Amino acid sequence: MMKDSFRRTASVVLICFPMLIVSCQTARMALPGFLEERTEAYACVGRQGFRFGEDFSFGPYQVHEVRRGWMQRVEWDLAFAEGSARRQEFEYMLHAPDGNRWQGHAVTGVRKQDVSGRVGGGEWRWDLAADMNFLVHIEDERQEQFWTLAMAEGRGDTVMHGELSDGHQVYRVEGTHRLAGTTMPLLDPAGFIIYKDRRAVAAVEVINQGMVYVDRDLDSIERDVLAVAATALLLYRDISGR
Repeated sequence: MMKDSFRRTASVVLICFPMLIVSCQTARMALPGFLEERTEAYACVGRQGFRFGEDFSFGPYQVHEVRRGWMQRVEWDLAFAEGSARRQEFEYMLHAPDGNRWQGHAVTGVRKQDVSGRVGGGEWRWDLAADMNFLVHIEDERQEQFWTLAMAEGRGDTVMHGELSDGHQVYRVEGTHRLAGTTMPLLDPAGFIIYKDRRAVAAVEVINQGMVYVDRDLDSIERDVLAVAATALLLYRDISGR
């Protein structure tokens, strides 16, 4: 009898041991192998949830002036419904290592019928879901570059997918539940992977304090654009509370 009890206990321990090992380590989002080999990883410092007016940083990038509501007029075709309970707006400033500053203007809860015509740098191309969408207008301080990050939740999914585009160049942004070191997915989104054509060039981890991963071979302008988009995804995670 004691031997049978011992065997059952040992079996439970052997089954649970790998799960215990994963749970005892800090969870990290899973990265595509190519990106993991070529990435520069920037840990977020000072990110404590979505508290307006507080600054944070990742690597050489500094995030300042996070504010609710738009302080500047954003020229894109959005006809928002008044009094939408799900809609929230925020803006932020990103200081790049070369001294250039980028402004991000974001809105959540955009409905499909709210958007028409041109958005950001070019023609609208992303097929929005019914009502849970996230749009970000990005521009540099010289007003020479204009980008739009457009994200939407898939039907029955809890993680967003979308595109970052200036009307000519397009990056695909894919949400993921996958964690490194385990086949068990996270219930909440672990982060987002950004693809140029079919190659992963950046990733944003939204769990824990947050991480930003960037392909080290990208030029400085491309890195800056991806960093501004990454900031929006980090702030969206904080404001959504999911």
